[in-house]
Amino acid sequence: MKEKNSDSRKRIVVINSPINKIGTLPLSNLLKILIQFSDIFLIINENREVIFDDYLSTFHFNSLFFNYSLMNNPLLKICNYLLWQIKYSIKILRLYRRFNIFLSFREDFAIILIFVCKILKKPTILLIGESNIKDLKYSRDIIHGPIKIIANMTNRLSSFITLYSPNLISDYKLTAYHHKILIAHEHFLDFDIFAISIPYRERPPLIGNIGRLSSEKGIDLFFQAFPRILEKNKNIRIFIVGDGSLRESIEEIIHDLNLINHVEILGGIPHVELPKYLNQLRLLVLPSYTAGLPNIILEAIAERGRKFMEQEFTFKKAVERWGDILGEIQ
Repeated sequence: MKEKNSDSRKRIVVINSPINKIGTLPLSNLLKILIQFSDIFLIINENREVIFDDYLSTFHFNSLFFNYSLMNNPLLKICNYLLWQIKYSIKILRLYRRFNIFLSFREDFAIILIFVCKILKKPTILLIGESNIKDLKYSRDIIHGPIKIIANMTNRLSSFITLYSPNLISDYKLTAYHHKILIAHEHFLDFDIFAISIPYRERPPLIGNIGRLSSEKGIDLFFQAFPRILEKNKNIRIFIVGDGSLRESIEEIIHDLNLINHVEILGGIPHVELPKYLNQLRLLVLPSYTAGLPNIILEAIAERGRKFMEQEFTFKKAVERWGDILGEIQ
């Protein structure tokens, strides 16, 4: 991966959600793409060592790292949310001469920041990977209603909305904004890592679920269906890779349904170990209500659908598409 030389490099502020943090991999991938065209001001609440791998560490980022305290009290949660936006709107105002594009993950938390950019006449891009509005709905969060209103206002104010697929326009109820929707993604894979090491027919009858253990991921429904699967094949086993708020309740379901001998919860694993687990699976199950184009889907099919993946999900392809998008923005 080589940085492109350009006399008209963009200067982009990239910010991620402090409320429901995106995964480190999508953000790292996006930075690797954007650094080819732009200088980046990064506002982020993640651990620097996690985001900046060996490649990104060779570049200079103007980074603002901060801590955001998650609160259970709805009123305190909203107040903290607004205070955070005011604080970083001030930082945006101080930077306004040094950047020309504002890019935000998610549509539900940057309303004040985007309003400030609107006043400053700075183009804004919302990159919506999965719908946090659906996440809040299925988790029955009390702030779902207010956040939905804020998200609609953010969508209206933004200059562009970027989605992974045209199919998500109707699914995320964004048809009214079709005129400013762009299709792009930050997915690309290392095909030397995600490759077949165990032939499919030699694998045991093992089903896997990889992801966050939360209500919007549908993992509880999967376990309710599993006893019926066992009726047809008593040898099937499941392993769960991931952690989250539903772990204890999932463990209770496993116990209540007498599935202890069939299910193993591994918790979180380093991303570099993922191919080892994918090579053990006969089937990957993702019963999520809200996922757009999760990286794990691409990583799973990279083994058997390599020709398609090498055509559509390479670093070169992602760079070309984002180059077109940034080229359209004045």
